Amino acid sequence: MDFLFHSFNDSFSSLETYRGFRLLACDKSDLAIAYTPDDKDTYRRHNSLERHEKGYNQLHLNALYGGLNDLFEN
Repeated sequence: MDFLFHSFNDSFSSLETYRGFRLLACDKSDLAIAYTPDDKDTYRRHNSLERHEKGYNQLHLNALYGGLNDLFEN
């Protein structure tokens, strides 16, 4: 794993760094999508059962952004 980690990171040698480090900002967001109660992977109900409300669908996004290079990482 150590070899793979360093080999992968070395493939981005032309990226701008700050004192030798890549600066990454982490963001997590919930994205509202179309109401589809049959989609069990994205349908959420949480506390709506207690209030007799319908649920909703959403996706969760975790993103890393390299501001010095204006790139989203994965």
